[in-house]
This record gives sequence, structure tokens and C-alpha cells, in this order.
Amino acid sequence: MGSTLVPYAERVEGALKKIKASQTWNRNQERWLELLAKQLEKNIIIDDDALQSSPFKEKGGRKQLERTFDDKLDEVLDDFSDFMWA
Repeated sequence: MGSTLVPYAERVEGALKKIKASQTWNRNQERWLELLAKQLEKNIIIDDDALQSSPFKEKGGRKQLERTFDDKLDEVLDDFSDFMWA
């Protein structure tokens, strides 16, 4: 009956792998992707409040993430969501 239930942590890990494989990322971007994945494992939602809190705040918050991902942070977050629940 339908597909097997996949533990949430495995969904996050799978999404991270797919995102990393989707294009060429520099090392800094990969570190941020890993940090985003760790945060997703703790909290199902990453919103502006989360991006202005620890562990992101200490590293520049949303502004730094936007710079790192060439103003495409929302697309990266959407990709995480799409890959997690596809």
C-alpha cells in the first residue's frame, strides 16, 4: 500500500545529496548546505527568524546566505523541501 515510510533524518540527508549533485558548489556553499541540513534535522522549517538565530546569526545570517548563494537562497530552501518530500 503506497511507499515505505522514510525517517525524517534520511529525507534530509537524501535531499542534501541531491542538492549537492544538482550543480557545482564551491566549498563555502557546501558548508552552508550542510549547516542548513543540520538545522532542518532539528527544525522542519527554516524561516527568517531561524536565519537570524544561532547557528546562522554568528556567520552573518540571511544576508550572508544570500551572498553565498548569489541571491538564490529561497531557491535552495525550496530545493531542500522538494527533494525531501518528493
